Amino acid sequence: MNCDQPESPFRLGMDYNRKLGWIHDLDEPFRFPRLSMADKKSKFLNWDKLAMWIIGGLVLFLIGFSYFWSNLTLAGEEFSPELFQVRAFSYWRLPGTKMRLSATKIGVSSSPCTKHILNHLKPISTGVTWQVITASQGNAKDQLAPGILTKYLYQKNPNGDSYWDDWSFHHPKQAAILWPVVQQAAMRELYVCVPDLFRAAEAGGDEGIADNRLNVALKRICLQAASVKQHAFGASSDATTSSSALSQWARDFAGDVLEDPDIQDAISSMN
Repeated sequence: MNCDQPESPFRLGMDYNRKLGWIHDLDEPFRFPRLSMADKKSKFLNWDKLAMWIIGGLVLFLIGFSYFWSNLTLAGEEFSPELFQVRAFSYWRLPGTKMRLSATKIGVSSSPCTKHILNHLKPISTGVTWQVITASQGNAKDQLAPGILTKYLYQKNPNGDSYWDDWSFHHPKQAAILWPVVQQAAMRELYVCVPDLFRAAEAGGDEGIADNRLNVALKRICLQAASVKQHAFGASSDATTSSSALSQWARDFAGDVLEDPDIQDAISSMN
């Protein structure tokens, strides 16, 4: 009869771990377990994959941060039709949204014109307004209607001087008629008619058209543009842009040439 007792699970576990090298007898020097080549290769591949994930995540983070930072600032220029001045502005806006992240930073305003133009502008008591010329955020850039006028104001002649400053200096009577009309057109955002105003004034100066006829021609162009804008966008409930307010502005704008048949036709087209 075999009286040998089965070995306990604890002793079996000790023997197994001793074979693996995780435990050792006290009289034997300690040895780290030896890994096979397959185990070493497997561990190396795991570290390699982890490093690739870290590098890939870092690259994606840098790309995303670069896009966010480059599209964070919205900047542009504004134009004041009352003062004929231009100024820069900028603020932070969350990319892809209209959520502002900072207050608007306003630059110093300056005029692209000299006294040969500015002296002909009418003083305005209703306050100064600013209309956006350009606005850019990242690679996106918008050019708005006031840029039509500022393009003429920055126009240069072959000598490098302001073309319309020089023209106003040599044609003071025509300039006195042109610039108040241009100012009124800009204040009502009728920039679509600005090129026609400049062409008519330039032709009038070259051909010696009577001042009264030039006045009528320019104001008719402006009033016709107002009529087109009114019919295109419809009547507004706003007190300053309603049909009655527009008609009253047209009569005030016509002023001393209100009785001219061309002006009356232009005003009647608004009704």
